[in-house]
Amino acid sequence: TSGKADSHDSAGLNEALFKKLGAAEIIPIKDIDDANNPEIVKQIVEAKAAKRLGLIYFTGGRQDKLVEAFYGTEVHRLFLDGYITDPNLVIMGNSAGTAAMSKHMIFSDDATGEDKILTGLGFLDRIIFDMHMNRSSQVARLPRLQWAVKKMNEKLVQPCIGLGIDEGMALVVKDGKATVDGKATVE
Repeated sequence: TSGKADSHDSAGLNEALFKKLGAAEIIPIKDIDDANNPEIVKQIVEAKAAKRLGLIYFTGGRQDKLVEAFYGTEVHRLFLDGYITDPNLVIMGNSAGTAAMSKHMIFSDDATGEDKILTGLGFLDRIIFDMHMNRSSQVARLPRLQWAVKKMNEKLVQPCIGLGIDEGMALVVKDGKATVDGKATVE
C-alpha cells in the first residue's frame, strides 16, 4: 500500500523488494478504488482463509493519503479483523505508514503549516506516533508530539501516549504488550 503521490512507482519498488525477500504472493493496493475492488477483496479473503495473509505493509509518503485510500473500505475492515483475530498477522509501516496505524495521527498541513490531529487507521488506540525522531529533528518534532498528546488527553478518558520513532526502529505490539527494537532512538 502506498501513501505517496506517485503511489504506483512506490508500490512497484516495494513489491520488488518483498519478492526478493521471498514473498510468495503480493496484493498491491494503490488507492481507494483498489481498496474497494471486489477482486482484490476476494484475493485477501482467500489468502486469509488459506492462512497465506502474513504481512500487511504500509509505505511512507503522506499518512493522510494512506487513510484517504483505506479508511472505511472493505480492505480496511478485513485488515482490522485480521489484526484482531490472527495472532500471526504482521502489520507494519514505514514513516507515514507507521503514523497512520494509530486511531489518531499527527498531520502537518503543507499548505498552512498547521499541525492537526486526524483520524488514523485504528490498529492501535491511545498512541500517537511521530517519525524521524533523530537528534537533529527533535527540536521541531518533540514539541509537536507533546502538543498532540496533550490535545488528545484533553479529549480522552484514558490517557494517550506519544511515541517518537527514529529510522531503524520498530515498535512491536504482541498480545497487548509493546516492545521497542532497533538501533536508533525512541522518545
